[in-house]
Amino acid sequence: MQKELLSLSSTNTETFRDALRKVVGMVSIVATGQGASRRGLTVTAANSLTVEPPMVVMCINRSADAHDTILSTGCFSWNVLSTDHIEIARRFAGMDGRKGESKFSAHEWTELVTRSPVLIDSLCSFDCHVETASQTGTHTIITGAVVAQTVSQDVAPLIYAHGRFGTIDYNVE
Repeated sequence: MQKELLSLSSTNTETFRDALRKVVGMVSIVATGQGASRRGLTVTAANSLTVEPPMVVMCINRSADAHDTILSTGCFSWNVLSTDHIEIARRFAGMDGRKGESKFSAHEWTELVTRSPVLIDSLCSFDCHVETASQTGTHTIITGAVVAQTVSQDVAPLIYAHGRFGTIDYNVE
């Protein structure tokens, strides 16, 4: 297999985006707000940060409609999706044209401590208070202090790579 070598000076947005499509990402929904003010988006840039204290980190595009709501409410949920959630992942990514609160229809949601929307049948969900928010480029890096969590059955996680949703066989040693 031949690799194309690009120097940093020749990397542009499109070639960088193409390279990132090869990086496997766990698919999640970040949600915030209440009632008609609920907002959410599909993300692959979210992860655990520390265990002591329990914290998570994610990168949210500043143009996402959930961005400002996360910062104004000071809380959010991070809902990790399974292979059963391809439809909802597409919906919250805006692939079906829905916006705002309408993305939340057709799936069951609950609230935990912060009252952020939590997807009932997610692989696991973390209810968080915003700890820090730092703007970098087009995104805001948000850390969240976990105040509650849910864990579901052990099913295959939904991943995204090469522009497609998929899964992994995590039973391979």
